Amino acid sequence: MNPSSQEPTRESSRSLSERERSEERIRLEVNLLGLLEFLSDAIVIINSDGRILLVNSQAEKMFGYHRDELLRKPVEILLPERFREAHVGHRAEYLSDHRIRPMGVGLNLSGRRKDGSEFPVEISLSPMETKEGLLITSVIRDITDRKRLEEALRIVHEKLEKRVEERTAELVRALEVLEQNIPKRKRVEEALRESEERFKAFMNNSVVVAWMKDEQGEYVYVNQAFERSFNIMLDDLRGKTDFDLWPAEVAKQLHENDMAILASDKGTELYETVPTPDGSPHDWMAFKFPFRDTSGKRFVGGMAFDITEKVELERQVRQAEKLAAVGQLTTGLAHEIGTPLNVIMGRAEYMLRKMSPEDPLRENLERIIDQIERITKLVQQLLGFARPKPLRVRSMHLAPIIKEMLGLFGHQIVQQGITTALQWSDDLPEVMADADQIQQVLFNITLNAVQAMPRGGSLTIRANRTIRRQQREDPLKDQYLKVEIADTGPGIPADQVQKIFDPFFSTKDVGKGSGLGLTVSYSIMKEHGGWIDVKSRVGEGSVFGLYFPLNPKLKTQRVQSGEKVHG
Repeated sequence: MNPSSQEPTRESSRSLSERERSEERIRLEVNLLGLLEFLSDAIVIINSDGRILLVNSQAEKMFGYHRDELLRKPVEILLPERFREAHVGHRAEYLSDHRIRPMGVGLNLSGRRKDGSEFPVEISLSPMETKEGLLITSVIRDITDRKRLEEALRIVHEKLEKRVEERTAELVRALEVLEQNIPKRKRVEEALRESEERFKAFMNNSVVVAWMKDEQGEYVYVNQAFERSFNIMLDDLRGKTDFDLWPAEVAKQLHENDMAILASDKGTELYETVPTPDGSPHDWMAFKFPFRDTSGKRFVGGMAFDITEKVELERQVRQAEKLAAVGQLTTGLAHEIGTPLNVIMGRAEYMLRKMSPEDPLRENLERIIDQIERITKLVQQLLGFARPKPLRVRSMHLAPIIKEMLGLFGHQIVQQGITTALQWSDDLPEVMADADQIQQVLFNITLNAVQAMPRGGSLTIRANRTIRRQQREDPLKDQYLKVEIADTGPGIPADQVQKIFDPFFSTKDVGKGSGLGLTVSYSIMKEHGGWIDVKSRVGEGSVFGLYFPLNPKLKTQRVQSGEKVHG
């Protein structure tokens, strides 16, 4: 063969390889941009020269530019003109000592839209070393609404302070008159009593929880909304502190907040978590303020709204939005992966059948097939998550399903030295559910519990009726059956608890979990009209609560027909 005839072939191979690498980079960039489009914050990625390399659609909406107008432009185009020159120097300092700067570090930052309008922002910075050099990822959040709320609260606080000052001045003047004119003292005292009664009438008719504490943290006053919310009367509260009422961690945080109010001598908006009488934690938006009586004694006053339901609804909306976005992404991804996997599996199985049992490559081929089956299973999970099957609900008792599911883990439980306990009464009501999907939920969560205790522990499954959820109205009259699956494993760190239902998030080692089990379980429970919550402490274990809506019509129909009712 003529050597010269081989040269074009090698040259063609190199061109083909370069083209493949270029196509791969394009695919990676497209995938990265696709992921960034699902984020709710603006994303701007720049190079070490301060030139914009990549933006998502949120950045286009936030700043009013088309993407092509921003690419390769200096990032200062997004800043008000008066800050641009100084920002160049700030950027140079950051590049010389680049590190992660988290969101909300107390900086007053502003962005500038294409039309020239300015708005307040929070920005986090994340450096990333690449083959092309240092890249900086900026996550930008518009905080215009928050600033408006802060201004509104400031105005309310100023009015409250003014009213307290006016009321204090009135009381001082009344006392001066009382001291100077003894005969008029009774009339003044009566006026004060009337004023106090008006104050109490106003506060007791308010839906806002209100209270007053002295400098030692002892309660001196609460309104009726406080008494109703925490099921404790004012007479029982006097002389008690937060440490007499709440768990130590909660009381400690409340006390520290009160001391900070007294030290700063100004009112402050706070978000606090305080449990209700049933022990469930509730989120409160509180406004606390310091004041003094005529003798100079200091007090801390406060008013609060229960925002638990709002926080939970916002969390559910965010979770639903994330699940919907991931569902769209995974549908296409699963189809793209499924077809080549089928081809690979078919060829691998054919080769395995043709290969002799003694062939040294047989073990490697068997491992390839095992991994293909694992990927296929993951693809099926993705499709099941993205396109859930329609529910086939019927009235059922959960106890038989739980016992059957637990039997699947019998060998593993014995092998790992895990003790089990089932706690429920025989008169629990039936629920409306899809047996196959509920069995999948119970299996996923029990599997996590068993895998969390490889060296033994305790697995407890209990069921009971729930109490009425506060501030929640629905056709089921807030009646739910609660199933808890508790383990004594290592527990989940607090910063990860809110992420465990996110797609592809897993606390397990790499390769030991797809990160879809809890996501799918969450989606199934939501389709059933229920939900999942989790309580976990590091070193103590985890408790997953499954809430199933009851079937109120079932009991009525059976009673009318004379059939024996089980629950």
